Amino acid sequence: MFARKGDEPGAGRTGAHRIRKKGDGASHSATRPLAQLNPARTAQATAAFVARILLDKARSLGIAVDINGDELLALMPARLPLSTRQWFEIWLGNFGPEIVDLIRGGRA
Repeated sequence: MFARKGDEPGAGRTGAHRIRKKGDGASHSATRPLAQLNPARTAQATAAFVARILLDKARSLGIAVDINGDELLALMPARLPLSTRQWFEIWLGNFGPEIVDLIRGGRA
């Protein structure tokens, strides 16, 4: 019921808003969510990662992906459902520059 020194108003007995001071037996580092513990990938690194996944999945489905200059070409088997072919057309188009870079770099 009594406020301790360092408590914010309204904290009550829970100590939820208690301001920790050095040497009070508490941890010196705040608990952070997992997203803050690992540095975020850059947008370019994430795009290259997604491009690699798309190429790997395309190959597993029998889709041949290659380049002609700066143009991305995809040869898809007729046995694939139309929705799958359309999905790959969209996503290969979205990550076209990254896929071209992977193929040019010999990492495809």
